[in-house]
Amino acid sequence: MIEVKIDIQTLLKEDSSSLFCCTTNCIVTKAGKAVMGAGIALLFKIYFPGIDENLGKKLKSDGAGVYLIWEEPAIVAFPTKYHFKDNSAIDLIIKSCHELVNLTKDLKFDRIYLSRPGCGLGGLKWEEVGPIISEILLDDKFVIVNK
Repeated sequence: MIEVKIDIQTLLKEDSSSLFCCTTNCIVTKAGKAVMGAGIALLFKIYFPGIDENLGKKLKSDGAGVYLIWEEPAIVAFPTKYHFKDNSAIDLIIKSCHELVNLTKDLKFDRIYLSRPGCGLGGLKWEEVGPIISEILLDDKFVIVNK
């Protein structure tokens, strides 16, 4: 795992061949859309209209997990919160990291971008999260975006 100081918006505009992780919660509205009302999730919802519907369908059918929710560029859901009103949960972040590693074993991406999970609106401190996930995301293809 490496860390870079660049914002995810710049990467989304410049690098369409990598895999992007969209940090999310696990709530689906009555209309069947995932709640993506703030932070990184909102950014992805704005850039990729309909991604909230895709994620909502996956949450309803498969529950919380790391899975592909957009094709081009490739975007996976990366749950950090059980509910959007709560802080991020370190156990869910750890689970998501393991699922991300397993999912990407067979995918041929040179870079997998992930903003500091749980450390924005999730209320966690990078000093706590970073050392834990660095033991899971061992490969340098995992790039933590910090800006």
